[in-house]
Parts: sequence; structure tokens; C-alpha cells
Amino acid sequence: MKSKGYIVSVASFAVITLLLYLVGHVFQISLLMFQNEYMNSTNGQMVSSGSLIPIVIGLSLSVVIQRIYINRSAQNLAE
Repeated sequence: MKSKGYIVSVASFAVITLLLYLVGHVFQISLLMFQNEYMNSTNGQMVSSGSLIPIVIGLSLSVVIQRIYINRSAQNLAE
């Protein structure tokens, strides 16, 4: 039962994170986009980074989904 909860958690993390990045790119939401670039033309400095907000949201929701899954499967076994 623990391995199924782990699989549900990892799958939900991947799906939620990918969906949030997709929404960010489709609707041009910079907080949800994978790549952000900054160029300073005076010094020739370029910084490229990605947003971590979808990863944090995906991780938080996957923990909640895993706990719900484990609680429901324990209730089903008790019946």
C-alpha cells in the first residue's frame, strides 16, 4: 500500500507541475513559465533562470493527494 501511495504522489507531482508550466507558457504568465531571461546590455551580462513556483505547488498538492489516497484506501480496508 505504501508503494501505491508513492506512485500516486510522484504521478500527481509530475502532472500538476507540467500542467502549471504549460499554463504559464500558453498564457504568458511569467511566474509559471519555465524560463526567464534577463539581459543587461551595458555590461553584457545575461542571467537565465526558471520559476520554481510550479514545483512548490506541485510538491504541496502531491503530498495532500497522497495523504487523501492513503486515508481512503485505509478506510476501504477497514470496511
